[in-house]
Amino acid sequence: MSCKVHRVVEPTVGSGGDKWRRSTSYFINPDDDVMVECLDGSKKYPPVNAAEYVWWKGHHHNPDEH
Repeated sequence: MSCKVHRVVEPTVGSGGDKWRRSTSYFINPDDDVMVECLDGSKKYPPVNAAEYVWWKGHHHNPDEH
């Protein structure tokens, strides 16, 4: 499985981009049998089994997509 390219474009001065910013990376690796659901209780996305999602994502990756 490959990772997506992550790009950050520095905002122009005057657009609020002249303020300090901080970022952090967050990686998660749930157990295969975990059901992943929206934390806010909404049904915006259907629940998905972690192992099935990882498999799906690995087989539907478009290397030309950025």
